[in-house]
Amino acid sequence: MRILVLLLAFVAATPVFAAPPVAPMPAPPKEVVITANATNRAIELLIPLLKDQVKPEDYFTTDFLKAVPVDQFNMIKSSIITQFGQPLEVSEIKKTGDFYAEVKISFERAVGTFKINVEEYRPFKTNGLLATDFVQKNDSIEKVRKEFDALSGKAGFAIQKLEKYGEIQTVAEKNAAQQFATGSVFKLYILAQLASEIEAGERKWSDMVPLTHRSFSSAKTKDIAPNTLVSLKDLAAWMISVSDNGATDTLLHLLGRTKVEQKLALIGHSAPNKILPFLSTVEAFALKAPGNKKMRNRFLRASEKRQRALLRTDAKMLQYDKIDLNTFKPGIPMYIDSIEWFANANDLARIMDNLRRGGSQQALDIMAINPGVSPVSTKKWDYLGYKGGSEVGVISMSFLGKTKAGEWKVISGSWNDTAKAVDETTFILLMSRLVDLAAD
Repeated sequence: MRILVLLLAFVAATPVFAAPPVAPMPAPPKEVVITANATNRAIELLIPLLKDQVKPEDYFTTDFLKAVPVDQFNMIKSSIITQFGQPLEVSEIKKTGDFYAEVKISFERAVGTFKINVEEYRPFKTNGLLATDFVQKNDSIEKVRKEFDALSGKAGFAIQKLEKYGEIQTVAEKNAAQQFATGSVFKLYILAQLASEIEAGERKWSDMVPLTHRSFSSAKTKDIAPNTLVSLKDLAAWMISVSDNGATDTLLHLLGRTKVEQKLALIGHSAPNKILPFLSTVEAFALKAPGNKKMRNRFLRASEKRQRALLRTDAKMLQYDKIDLNTFKPGIPMYIDSIEWFANANDLARIMDNLRRGGSQQALDIMAINPGVSPVSTKKWDYLGYKGGSEVGVISMSFLGKTKAGEWKVISGSWNDTAKAVDETTFILLMSRLVDLAAD
């Protein structure tokens, strides 16, 4: 059950349409048919599928629809058509094997690239469909800004140029001064403090430390036994690239909340009262939990000093094994305007600039493991690092890029809606367009 995804790393290349690798299929009742034309059916029916003239059940295999249910597929498809208009024609076909093809489809406002793989026997239904890139026709920052205007709740973005001496120049923005809940983007402050201690010789990336904390949404650490030794490099890479919460809380407690908050103060934050005290992921889960209403109300009414005292006195209730995710209501934003990690565009630019100028190539390499956008967009940059985050009602994406001409830029955006879940696909596509525009 996806209740609170504090560490989701968003990627436009994370399949817009996709199924995970399909398990080996059982032997078909008829012999496997090997033919260069196996993908023809999938190609011919792709535009009718996008136009609702073909049912997903008739186009995809059962395995695909288990991974991407019809309702989810239709929601993603609607988001794409809302942004790019109706599909018009297949403009290019490249067959990469008997059962694989890559096609370009011209939409009213963009050209999208789709990778297709089909099953190995008739009727050659599709068991993999991946939208890897959309190139907007005659795109502009002004067009993106108008689409941000149409988003529910509140949303904003900024493209900012980083100068040599820590100066930040805003190139384009919408609501850049507004504070937004940013989800897992806060983990950049932990990375910055860790990198500083390593650059100062106090630690090494190769240092082995025990995995001391468990948390939810922890893809890498969930199956690792408590107190298993893990390198600082691996913990940091998991925290940033797949936003692993167990790795995050382990690092936060290892470095110390005070040290991370001191780093935040050194970097600068426009509204420290909105982000302090600096919560762990488990503390945030616990404070949001429906069963902890009294504790939550005490916390929200308290001053920052009193909040810190409550984190100590209520520590036994603020633990992983005290939280029941089944009590959360799916799809309902939970206190995203009060229990979160907040920042505006300038705050995000400052943390990115600190990481850029901090001297740690390893930290930059870790940020580039998951670049956040498609490989086509990544190739437009000499370097592209990324951190994103979300929970229900929240999505935020921040990029640090070095252009081919040697200019450093930060592209950041956030969308919050206290009433309902946000459309993550729509936002990812908008931010991908900004990344492309900023590269030029």
